[in-house]
Amino acid sequence: MSLLRRRESNTAARRSDQFLIVACGVTNLAFPSGLVQAILKPEEMQEGERVTFLNVSYRVRPLSWRLGLSQPPTTRDPRIILCGGQDRHRGYVVDRVQGLMEAASQLVRPLPPHFVGEERKWFAGLFLFETSVALLMNPEWLLEPDTTVEVVSTAPRGPAQNIATASTPTVSATTAPKSLVEQVEHLELEEAADVEDVPWANT
Repeated sequence: MSLLRRRESNTAARRSDQFLIVACGVTNLAFPSGLVQAILKPEEMQEGERVTFLNVSYRVRPLSWRLGLSQPPTTRDPRIILCGGQDRHRGYVVDRVQGLMEAASQLVRPLPPHFVGEERKWFAGLFLFETSVALLMNPEWLLEPDTTVEVVSTAPRGPAQNIATASTPTVSATTAPKSLVEQVEHLELEEAADVEDVPWANT
């Protein structure tokens, strides 16, 4: 093998992708970091199902409802994840932001065979995270129009549930966004797996 080809091979082996890890109930989900435009607290948009951020309107829905998850939240610290790309924009409420991490491309595995239904459109693969796995969200599905019929829980509403069901006026956020790294650093997070390998850990 030539020196050039060996270098190319080593570069490919080191190639990795960056993800924002969030939780819906006990399920860990990974957003490609390039898709995430901002992370907001529910009170930053008050009530309503839309938020305007830097003159862009986002419809906000609980991600757990769109995925059909009935798991109870594992935290009382929800966040709104604003996603954007290709002139499409959506916002999702998640139960918790776990942190930022890198996963080497070769460690991202395809979905197991028992994923046979609509979930194959939702997820693009999975990889190990802490003592479990994180399901990699499909960017195309995250940004497409929401056609899912959602069932509203009869349990007492928290801030995230109010966002999903209220129809009060839009709240506008006009402050210039911090980088994704800065936004996550201001959250109280559990340590992500392989944190030494995360490029943001030393920023």
